[in-house]
Amino acid sequence: MVDITITEQGERQIVKISGELDNTASRDAVKALAPITEQENYDVEVDCSELKYISSSGLRLLLNIYKHQCTIGHRRILSHMDDYIKKVLDMGGFLTIFETEE
Repeated sequence: MVDITITEQGERQIVKISGELDNTASRDAVKALAPITEQENYDVEVDCSELKYISSSGLRLLLNIYKHQCTIGHRRILSHMDDYIKKVLDMGGFLTIFETEE
């Protein structure tokens, strides 16, 4: 199960992902993340502080955020990753295409 909340903080939208972003949860996550991939005015920070697991479907969702943000010329940031999530994202090459913050 996964919970996604989106909040605005200045010129940044914060996407907080809590739980397990597996194949089943990714279907619902696509709907929850639609506002992110439709906006054109914000940097996007994906807060991973409560993310426990991410599957290849979850990685595709991050890739969609990356592509959209590149298209509109805004920053994309991954933050608050634990060691496991950081390792998975690093192996997938996401730490080279996203900025990272603690």
